[in-house]
Amino acid sequence: MAGLGYNGLSNDALQEFGGDMAVQLGRRQVDKHVSICWLYRFLQRWRSRFVSKTPSTLDSNRARYSIP
Repeated sequence: MAGLGYNGLSNDALQEFGGDMAVQLGRRQVDKHVSICWLYRFLQRWRSRFVSKTPSTLDSNRARYSIP
């Protein structure tokens, strides 16, 4: 997630968040992190929904003419 610009979300933070959500939704009884396999499957399943928060770079021609 950090590669997409979400600097505050590490794998550990996502695992903790996923575990907390599973307990709140009644899917788990124990309040602990979900596994790393769960995290990777989640990231693969929702890959198309992730949007990069970092701006894209300008094309070299466009950048040359946009700076006065």
